[in-house]
Amino acid sequence: MSDVDVQIQQAKEQEPAQATTLLEATIDTFDDVVIAASKQRPVMVDFWASWCAPCQAQLPILQTLAKQMQGQLDVVKVNTEEQLALAERFQVRSLPTLMLFYRGEVVQQLQGLQGESALRQWVEPYVVHEYDQLLQRGEQCLSEGRVDEGIELLRQAWQQVREQQISRPEFLARLATALMENNRLAEARQALEQADLLLQRAPEIVQAKSRLALFQSEHQSDGDVVNQALASAAEQNFEAALEQLLARLAEPNLAATDKDQARKAAVDILNTMPDREQANAYRRRLFSLLH
Repeated sequence: MSDVDVQIQQAKEQEPAQATTLLEATIDTFDDVVIAASKQRPVMVDFWASWCAPCQAQLPILQTLAKQMQGQLDVVKVNTEEQLALAERFQVRSLPTLMLFYRGEVVQQLQGLQGESALRQWVEPYVVHEYDQLLQRGEQCLSEGRVDEGIELLRQAWQQVREQQISRPEFLARLATALMENNRLAEARQALEQADLLLQRAPEIVQAKSRLALFQSEHQSDGDVVNQALASAAEQNFEAALEQLLARLAEPNLAATDKDQARKAAVDILNTMPDREQANAYRRRLFSLLH
């Protein structure tokens, strides 16, 4: 028995009793069931033929994937023996060929028999998960002024990411930022404390922690100029904030305590700036003033 025959036999043994029926596309329906549908969610297209043994082994794997990812991914079959025009349109040269369509375009392509795990990794960057939807709904609520509802949705999104042990630091950073922007600093600090050692090194978390320090400094600082700068930075007006602080540091005969306060605020803001090239330019200016 050949390796391909073994793979086919294993696939048949693993095939569920009630296999998911995959949609078949033709030259007349392809643009609707694949191109148009891919603008809503990713669509995987399996180019196959009845004489192709690896294609038969691939089928139950695709059926399992379609069932488990229903609503997140469409799986469509194209019989190249009957739909030669489609095979030519997409320059199919070997079977099975799998193509992933997203937003109307082919974004990925594979040839040969593929395992379920490999296919999951292949489609993952294009799949919208429940936590992504929670994040989007949370952002929408915040933009409409429904702060408590928005923050709760962001919290749920982060909780799902955390429970599934997915490395998505931007979810925690967005939750913490929303809390900071609504003056819920203690909650923001508690949220950021949930980051494990690996997550703490992520740029998004480092930036969120620096921004929290800005908000806390704004409430603790006694200097008017520093206060104004920190308030501007908290609203992401980084250039205005830094220009205020650099002007303060350029003042002759500035007291040592005031100088140290302005310097510390400037460093905190620089650590928070998302534009690293711009931040480095300001770092050089700060260094020149201090030395």
